[in-house]
Amino acid sequence: MTGRAAAILVLMLSLPAAAHLVAADGVDADTIRLPSDGGDGLATNKGGEEQTPPDKVVAPTESAGGALEAEKPWACCNNTVCKESLPPVCRCLDKVKECAAACELCEPSGINHVCNDWYRGDPGPMCA
Repeated sequence: MTGRAAAILVLMLSLPAAAHLVAADGVDADTIRLPSDGGDGLATNKGGEEQTPPDKVVAPTESAGGALEAEKPWACCNNTVCKESLPPVCRCLDKVKECAAACELCEPSGINHVCNDWYRGDPGPMCA
């Protein structure tokens, strides 16, 4: 029984010391801000300039202030297949009489054609 009491006593005395070490370790750590914190965007480094995460590709689009994004190989599509990525990589499996001018890999499918281009970005609207 004394062994158990000694173990409990050592544990009780070591917990505040461990808490003190953990608190002291975070003094020099940078603050991690999440989008839910109400920040305006990406975290900043110590100099205050905005950082771009390495896994986020910033493509030139009109909204980003660069050139317009690449033209989609189709105007609209009802049957898209997209890979789970950000931004999505999609292709359209609609059978059309003639592929759009931007389509590079137009393949015949019976009497119709299918554009087999993969497009990085929003697949666009559905056809009416």
